[in-house]
Amino acid sequence: MRQKMVWFVLGVLIGSLFVVWAHPLQDDQQYANPSVETFNGANYTAHLFYTRNGLPIDGESLAKKIELLVDKGAPNTGLHAYAVPNLPDGVVLLGYGIKVMKNGRTETYIIAAKKGATPGKNVRMKLLRWAKEKPNFAGKISMGTYGPFEGWKVKLSSNTGKEKTAVEAVSPYWYDIGPAEIQLTYPPYGDIYMRFHLYIMFHDGDPQWDYFLLAPGRDGDGKYEIDPGYGQKAMGISNYGDYVTFSAMILHDWNLDPALDPHIETAEPLENGENQKDREVQITIGVQPSLTFTAVFPSSYMFPSVARSTQKAAWLLEFAGSAADSRYSFKTNVASWAKVKQSALRDGRWHPIVKAKFQANFIEKDEYKQTHTGSEILTWYVKVG
Repeated sequence: MRQKMVWFVLGVLIGSLFVVWAHPLQDDQQYANPSVETFNGANYTAHLFYTRNGLPIDGESLAKKIELLVDKGAPNTGLHAYAVPNLPDGVVLLGYGIKVMKNGRTETYIIAAKKGATPGKNVRMKLLRWAKEKPNFAGKISMGTYGPFEGWKVKLSSNTGKEKTAVEAVSPYWYDIGPAEIQLTYPPYGDIYMRFHLYIMFHDGDPQWDYFLLAPGRDGDGKYEIDPGYGQKAMGISNYGDYVTFSAMILHDWNLDPALDPHIETAEPLENGENQKDREVQITIGVQPSLTFTAVFPSSYMFPSVARSTQKAAWLLEFAGSAADSRYSFKTNVASWAKVKQSALRDGRWHPIVKAKFQANFIEKDEYKQTHTGSEILTWYVKVG
């Protein structure tokens, strides 16, 4: 199938001069409204947001633009979703890409950087390379067969939004809505990456709740990765210094919309990884065909914490300063899932479902005077009906 390229540019035409608007916000950082490039692939459309002059994107209205593109790209489905960044102070957005499938699935790719870092002049090439890659979604992740319980009328839902009533056993499964990835370049301290998939459970038979899962994809497609400055400097990358990873935190926050009455169900791994260098555990979700991934514990410890009063799950990581995983690249994986009120979710409106935060704290090698924190945040929005 031939692939087409379509250009849309946001700006002002004055005579024969095209002007892209750049403006300061609250600080002295210059921002610009992005160009939007559309790439038509096989069964999907990719929309790429970036600025031609390398300035950061003014992301205040990004979510509304994405909602319109998702609705337009999948008009005949009852399930829509997208992910957008929530960047902390000191971090700017350089590029955003989203692939929209006709069945409502999406894949998101986000490029961010420390404020004041070298402008992202190769952002378009990164986005375009990603746009040409076929989206990768996990197949059904089976949760077995059961019920229905005596006296229940079981409603079965699908991604089309249609329901039917079952009188025999049901076979629930996790349906992969799509992956989201964010890359944060944070010199001279280090870089951090986060990639995971959002799933919704279908055919679960529960007439009151909808279930969502935040986890890796199949075949190891997911990561929470830290690349400290020490290792990058050793490779000759001049704008990084002798900074190592001191600690990190992964946070899944399901308590975003009170109307949904969210309840976190579980998180994985839930066991402590302490003082066991390079220890790994295999996590399996569901039955065959199941989802299996590896959680790696850092050299010092990895402590899980689930707060059901606030519907959050966190994993606290600490690294031994002399260990290889503090000086060089480290990655791990985690998962959590929660349930939300079905009647509130299925109102045909957009709802924030879950926020994922990944934070790394860097220190200068052999110095413990000051930590430097880099963090990235993604929020998933879902519309059903």
